[in-house]
Amino acid sequence: MAASSSFADVRVVTEKQTYPVSGRTGAELYTSMQKKAPRRTIFTQDLAQFRFEFTVRHGMGVDGRVCSIQGGTFNVKMTVTYPQTIDKLSPKTGQAWARLIADMHRAEAARTRIARQSMRDLMDATLRLKTANDPTCTKIRGHLNRLRRKALADHDASQYRFSKESAALGSKLLAELAAAK
Repeated sequence: MAASSSFADVRVVTEKQTYPVSGRTGAELYTSMQKKAPRRTIFTQDLAQFRFEFTVRHGMGVDGRVCSIQGGTFNVKMTVTYPQTIDKLSPKTGQAWARLIADMHRAEAARTRIARQSMRDLMDATLRLKTANDPTCTKIRGHLNRLRRKALADHDASQYRFSKESAALGSKLLAELAAAK
């Protein structure tokens, strides 16, 4: 598994899913989304849902008594779930729907950038990691676990900040959709 650190890079794969919503007016579509959107928790529902899975694999090597990370793979799998209308929409409702979906795609791009940067930060910190007097690479594992926990916490905080910042636009677009006839 050991490879040159020049081979390490961040790879992001996005899997897209949809859930069907029905209605001819914006209010009907909004109601359908509220009924059919995936739930994050029993109390929390996302009209567009973004889930992340981080996978890190790397090699370790010893030079003398110094253990270091030697290359690896740093992958992010993002699963995005969008609503998809199954009915023909009026021009006004169709325009409102298109703006809402465009905002969801904009959010996907921003969330992808956040995930990629979080994983890149983890990769950079991981590849710099070395522990002296660690010929069995036991000490380095504790450092790796702390780095991973911090990277995931930083990622979650960045995603949460983005959600808070973009909530106003999403609410405005949902209100526009709900009013469309």
